Amino acid sequence: MGSVSDLALNLVRVLTQRSATVTFAESCTGGLMAATLTEVAGASSVFRGSYVLYSDDEKTRVLGVGSDLIKQHGAVSEACVLALLEGLAEAHGPCYAAAVSGIAGPGGARVGKPVGTVWIAVASPRARFSRRFQFEGDRSAVRRQAVEVGFRGLTKLVHEKESPW
Repeated sequence: MGSVSDLALNLVRVLTQRSATVTFAESCTGGLMAATLTEVAGASSVFRGSYVLYSDDEKTRVLGVGSDLIKQHGAVSEACVLALLEGLAEAHGPCYAAAVSGIAGPGGARVGKPVGTVWIAVASPRARFSRRFQFEGDRSAVRRQAVEVGFRGLTKLVHEKESPW
C-alpha cells in the first residue's frame, strides 16, 4: 500500500505532471494533510494551502459553511464536507481539493457517529466525490487513515479515474 509519505510524494508527482494545484479544508486531521504534503520537496509548486477549521464557527466564517447546514446535518456529515469544497472553490477557483471532517476520539461520539467516523470529499475542477469512512484505532490512527484516504482519492482524481474510492 505504501506509507502516507509515499502517498504524498506520489500526489505531488502527479499534480506536477499535470501542472495542477491542490488545497485542503481540514477539521479532524488538524493540518496533518498539509504537514505531510509539505514534507515532499517540490510541494510548493502544487500546494496552494490548507485551512484548519476545527470549530463550527470557523467553518462558517472562513469558508462559508452555513450554520443552518451544520445544525441540521452536523459538522461530521456529507453536507458539511461538500460545503467546505464549495468554499475552497470560491476562494481558490478550479483546482484539486480535499475536505475532511470527523471524530478522531477518544471523545466526541454521537448517536450514529461513533469515534472513527470521518467524511472525506475530494474534488477536481470538474467533479466532486464524498464518502463516509469508519476508521479503527486511536486518535492518531484515525487521523493518519483519513490523510491516506484523502491522498489516494486525490491521486485517482488527478489520474482521471471514474471514482476516487
